[in-house]
Amino acid sequence: MKKINIILGFILCMTYFNSNAQEINILEQKFPKHEIGVSCGLFAAPLIIPMYHGLFPSLNLSYYYNFNKHHAIGATLSFFYGGVCFFEKSHQDWNFLFESVILSPQISYRISYCQKKTINLYSVVSLGWKTPIAIKDDWVFNAVAPFPAFHVTFIGMRIGNQKNAFTIEVGYGTQGTAILGYTHKFISNKK
Repeated sequence: MKKINIILGFILCMTYFNSNAQEINILEQKFPKHEIGVSCGLFAAPLIIPMYHGLFPSLNLSYYYNFNKHHAIGATLSFFYGGVCFFEKSHQDWNFLFESVILSPQISYRISYCQKKTINLYSVVSLGWKTPIAIKDDWVFNAVAPFPAFHVTFIGMRIGNQKNAFTIEVGYGTQGTAILGYTHKFISNKK
């Protein structure tokens, strides 16, 4: 009788630990697919026209779809106030040809290469178009057309929990050279 009680107790314990292990495994399989973010970048600049640059911080809105823990594709929309300038040798100063609000929609690819519990390191490449939408001088509006734009985040750091985090990025392009932001991942309770 004592052996049967021990065997039954052992079976109950194993059943309990097995069910807990399966619950933990199910929780680990839940992965946030959708992510939104907002950020502010300093010193926005494109590659195509080097003299075209941002005069004020850029505002960036982003959405990413995470395929897995390492790869994500998304869209980024950047706004900043910028201008085309030229250098006058006689005055040794920069003069602006025109100033405008710039809108830059881009497709982005992100790769995360180092993930810890509260810190994630990543890089991003974004390609798209840059379009002036509110030009200060009307005479130049017809002469300015949309042109290719890009952004590269050499290194980005996401600091926080799986759901909410702050981001710090160093890069070059339309989103800025130094970027601070916030992201939110939507975590589903479904399997």
